[in-house]
Amino acid sequence: MNVEINSLLESLNDRQREAVLAGDGPVLVVAGPGTGKTKTLTVRLAYLLGERHVAPEKLLAVTFTTRAAREMRERLERLVGSQADKVCLGTFHSFCFQLLRAEGHRLDLPRDFGVVDRRDQVTMMQRALRRLGQPDN
Repeated sequence: MNVEINSLLESLNDRQREAVLAGDGPVLVVAGPGTGKTKTLTVRLAYLLGERHVAPEKLLAVTFTTRAAREMRERLERLVGSQADKVCLGTFHSFCFQLLRAEGHRLDLPRDFGVVDRRDQVTMMQRALRRLGQPDN
C-alpha cells in the first residue's frame, strides 16, 4: 500500500477501516450523523482506485443528501484527481433518475418523463379535488 493510503487508514477507527478494506462487492455503511460515513466511503473509493486498481466507471457511491454527495466528490477529487470524475457518485434520487432516463424504455417510460416535485404534487392534487367538487385547501 502506498504511504497516502496507509495514512488515510490510520486516521480511521476500527469499524471504518473494516468497511474500507472489505472484500469485493458492495459495502453498506450505516451510522449516525457525524460518525464519518462520508470519510469512510471516500477512503474506500480511493483505496479501490489506488490499491485494488478498480476502474472508476465500475464504482457506484450513493448517499441520501446532495451535500454529502458533493462533499464526497470534492474529497475524492483531492485524493485521486481526475479519476473522481468517472466514478458514479450522487444521491439515491439522482442515481435512480439517471438510471430511469437511460433504461426507462424497458419499462415503457416516455423518453421525456419528469419527476414531480412537492409543489407540483400539491398543484395536481388541488386540481383533482376541484374536478371532484371538493375543497382544495
